Amino acid sequence: MNNEDLTTVNLILNSKKAKEQSKQELEDLTEICLSSETLYEGSVLKLKADKVKLPNNETSRRVTVSHPGGVVIIPITNDGLFVLVEQYRYAVGQKLLEFPAGRLNPPEDTMKAALRELREETGYITENIKFLGHIFTAPGFCSEKLFIYLANDLIPGELDTDEDEFVKPIHLSLEELKSKILNGEICDAKTIAGWGLIQGLQIS
Repeated sequence: MNNEDLTTVNLILNSKKAKEQSKQELEDLTEICLSSETLYEGSVLKLKADKVKLPNNETSRRVTVSHPGGVVIIPITNDGLFVLVEQYRYAVGQKLLEFPAGRLNPPEDTMKAALRELREETGYITENIKFLGHIFTAPGFCSEKLFIYLANDLIPGELDTDEDEFVKPIHLSLEELKSKILNGEICDAKTIAGWGLIQGLQIS
């Protein structure tokens, strides 16, 4: 093997070694905040622009929304019907059919918040409530985390919504719920996620 061939081999080996080292360095994908600027802060949301250190040691800018989080409740009546609420969502300009949900008031307990929202939006109360899991609604730019609960043994009562909140409870069978999700009539993400969780529980 002549000197030119040796040089080519060494270049290939060094390149491979560099790629392997780079891959090892990028195994930790954590981004580290170097500085933060608050662009807007309201009663619910905070908009921030952060300078972050990337896994490859370069820097970038991340604009994010801080949100206190919320709860989602999947209520099932004693005759097996799911309770959803219909309401107009101004941000998307249309009525949506959703599982009852609401914002947390930190440091509010999530289960207590779920029971509160269940009563306010549907009128039902219960002592039989179970945590199913949580989701991040838009992790690309928002910290909102929703805690999903299943509510059974419902006792009917009166709606107690906020002054600026207008909802209409809707009762659906499991097949009706499934059909409306699959045909796109229900397009609310948290409701679809909740439906996915109850499928895992094999509720019928």
